[in-house]
Amino acid sequence: MSYTDYLETVQKYYIAYYQRPADPGGLRYWAERLDSNGGDTSGMIEAFANSAESDTLYGEINESNIETVINDIYNAAFNRDADAGGLEYYKQGFIEGRFTAATIMVNIIDGARNQDLDVLNNKLEASEIFTGILDPDGDGQDPVYTYAGNEDAQEARDWLSTVDDTVPDASSVESEIQSKIDDSPVFTSGNTLTTSEDNSATYTAAATDADGDTLTYSLKTDASNGSVTDNGDGTFTFTP
Repeated sequence: MSYTDYLETVQKYYIAYYQRPADPGGLRYWAERLDSNGGDTSGMIEAFANSAESDTLYGEINESNIETVINDIYNAAFNRDADAGGLEYYKQGFIEGRFTAATIMVNIIDGARNQDLDVLNNKLEASEIFTGILDPDGDGQDPVYTYAGNEDAQEARDWLSTVDDTVPDASSVESEIQSKIDDSPVFTSGNTLTTSEDNSATYTAAATDADGDTLTYSLKTDASNGSVTDNGDGTFTFTP
């Protein structure tokens, strides 16, 4: 076996516990970890349960909020609350110490049947498309688009929650990433330039891009009381 045999398992756990598609680095890291330890997921789910993201999503998980956590996992995986029997079973198992929130997630995923399984598989396929667009090479490095931080994670959750009976095509997934997930370039140079009367001046534009892409610049608004020449190298010359 190889790490590729565990990519689906890792992606499912991200969907159900973190409620979002896996980021490329996390997907590759955990798949390799599972491959190296013979598929034992105990370390992975323990790490999920003790992560900062888990704390952000669920807070301290205890008897008072375990029902909410269980329903959150059901909704993340199947787009529905837990049925009464399942809710009581997992709640009592948690109270009695037979389950943790993370092992509840694993059992819910493993027990998916019928329509629940269909929805989960659709979310899995959509998530694979999502992560694949970010990382076409599958190496977990240098993603095409930035996908990091709480804001991006929440946007991804909101998107994945809409996947139900139909798997979105790659084009629509990439559009979602571009509009909601990817970080826009940040303009870093000053926007004020002064010059003596009747003198020309050259302005150098500067910006940073979270993805490390090469940026180009263009003039958006014509100058007043003169003209601006785009020099083609990120500089612009104003001539009165």
